[in-house]
Amino acid sequence: RLGWACQRSVRLRSECLEGSIIGGATYDEHLAGAPGKAHFKSATSWLDLEGLEGTFIVLSARAWEELAALRFWLRDAITLRWLEACATYNNDPQRPLPADCLRLDYPERDAETMKRLRAVYHQVGWDTCIYTGRRLTGEVQMDHLLPFSRFPVNYFWNIVPTTSVLNQSKGNKLPPLVGDIADRYKVFLATVLKAGAPTVANDLHSTWRQHFQHDTFCTEPRELRDSLWSIVNQTHAKLESSGVEVWQIPATNAVLRSTVTV
Repeated sequence: RLGWACQRSVRLRSECLEGSIIGGATYDEHLAGAPGKAHFKSATSWLDLEGLEGTFIVLSARAWEELAALRFWLRDAITLRWLEACATYNNDPQRPLPADCLRLDYPERDAETMKRLRAVYHQVGWDTCIYTGRRLTGEVQMDHLLPFSRFPVNYFWNIVPTTSVLNQSKGNKLPPLVGDIADRYKVFLATVLKAGAPTVANDLHSTWRQHFQHDTFCTEPRELRDSLWSIVNQTHAKLESSGVEVWQIPATNAVLRSTVTV
């Protein structure tokens, strides 16, 4: 049924495009009949490209919501939804498809994760604000270094301690990861990695699977720190280039000049 629906959709689309190959053609025939890159070189605008292009991918509003919610976990989302769709056609209760083994949790702001990381940071003695270098006293808040709205990651390397005032001021902006802040963040990573807490180890396993497609991670502290820094730094650059605003730290909370060893 699914194959017939897809084929019917292709055929209807082909019938609407003048000069296109009929929907019943094979993949090789479609490939052979497709225009080459030279076909599009005359285009000088998006409207020109739209006029020259004969094939489009149309997403429903629901599909767009799915991609927007999962962001960079698209491979997992596609696999999960495909298995769930297949499971609806499986009438053999003795041979169910293993959709549950690939269950994907939607990223959410997790108070329990914040609580566990707060305990880890207290255990290693980290009581410094990443953004100002000042010692944290009174109420300490956990902040997503890279804004959760653009990069929904709850791993320790993206959650740093700061004050409620700075947390609210930063909002969904990017921190300026240069100079003292960058150096201080690297020291923060090295300090937390030395703790060897279960929460940290779990985050490292998940990070390596998602970003490096490996189930195991290196154990050398400096290499670990540098790998995490590369993820954060590259993601920061991509978000900034896409238009995410870089936060300017309020003058009343200017960075204190201090010597740090990286």
